[in-house]
Amino acid sequence: LITGNDGSRAYARNGYGLSVSGGYRFHRLLGVGIGTGFDQFIWDSGEEMIPIFAEVNGFLTSKLTTPYYNIQAGYSLALEDERYLQVDSKGGWMIYPSIGIRFGQHNVKYTIDMGYKFQKAQYSYQDAWTVTTISDQTLTYKRLCLRFGILL
Repeated sequence: LITGNDGSRAYARNGYGLSVSGGYRFHRLLGVGIGTGFDQFIWDSGEEMIPIFAEVNGFLTSKLTTPYYNIQAGYSLALEDERYLQVDSKGGWMIYPSIGIRFGQHNVKYTIDMGYKFQKAQYSYQDAWTVTTISDQTLTYKRLCLRFGILL
């Protein structure tokens, strides 16, 4: 869940994201990996991103239930959506630090975390009434994220 921001642009509408990553665990305190996903920062809008990221994480204890940290950083590709009169889009850098808790059984574990996602993007919109008028928006999303995960 990507929480919404107040204001005239998004009217506090939430967004969502899905991601998958894989990697190697050197020690319970240090794992590294890569991943990709899909983010829509404003529900029911054409502002959609495909993040490609590197990830670092670690678990603070060796118990099944333990606090953990996670940092994702990379670049997101912005998708265009003609339904919303987008004529051009450009992604940008993304960073997502989070902290949370891992719990579950030996064969399947779950995570819940909270973090703050920073994402750069640019979108160009065509005016519905004057097709020669283009509105450019350079954005830096700064959103609180609540995430649920499954570790296999």
